[in-house]
Amino acid sequence: MKAYDRSGNFSAVANTLTLAMPVGTDRTPPAAPGDLRTSDAPQISTVNLAWDWPADDVGVTAFEIYRDGVLVAENAWDVHYPGVDTFITLRHVLAGMTHTFTVKARDASGNVSAASNVLSVALMPATDTLPPSAPTHLTGSTWPSCGFIDLNRGASIDDVDGAGWIDYEIYEDGLLRGYYRGEGFEASFRRHTFHVRGVDRSGNTSAPSNSIVLDSGLDC
Repeated sequence: MKAYDRSGNFSAVANTLTLAMPVGTDRTPPAAPGDLRTSDAPQISTVNLAWDWPADDVGVTAFEIYRDGVLVAENAWDVHYPGVDTFITLRHVLAGMTHTFTVKARDASGNVSAASNVLSVALMPATDTLPPSAPTHLTGSTWPSCGFIDLNRGASIDDVDGAGWIDYEIYEDGLLRGYYRGEGFEASFRRHTFHVRGVDRSGNTSAPSNSIVLDSGLDC
């Protein structure tokens, strides 16, 4: 353990504590999630999925989402937002192809369910090859604190997609961390450099915005 102040300074390491963790007694996996579905009309690169909550003898803590047999996302219990969603939006899925999706449930002991029903989704082909313009005037703050940042930027302009279809990739120290759609974003602690890029429905990515530096602290 280390202590951390608002300027990004860490203390020396504390003494080492050794703990023996008890062996879990829950060996029963949850039931498979039911009725995996989408209500979308055909999209270019976005798939909205939803499913029914499965039964478990203790409690489900996460859902694993698979595309074409590969784990691509996870809905997990989060200390900031207690609960686990039974829906997800997958963006930037390869256009012009039919993809298969399944979902598995996982409990607190790590037991994983069988897969849900297999859902096939056919996406429209992409004809747009021009990227959006770069986002402008990126600014940000550490509101609401506790590891979160809040960003503001001028919108990317695209030749085909309206503002509501443009996603924004968040880069932290040059590494893609996720997508920003106006909500508080959970960044890494300490001081980091951020920039964003606009992405249209066809997967075309803009040039980067200006960069900003933010201190994301432990003031919870």
